Amino acid sequence: WMSDDEAHVCPLCSQKFTQIRRKHHCRQCGRVLCNKCCNEKVPLPQMGFEDPERICDYC
Repeated sequence: WMSDDEAHVCPLCSQKFTQIRRKHHCRQCGRVLCNKCCNEKVPLPQMGFEDPERICDYC
């Protein structure tokens, strides 16, 4: 799980985080990404999440 303080840019699109481009955690891999790259929501029952959770484009 990556700390918010460690993330300055989205690892997928390389865009800098700002007040408008906010940080989101992928519940699958734990990386911090922007909304554009971490917008999909799916259930992750293997991780104990029955309700849809946010995952990144990579996962």
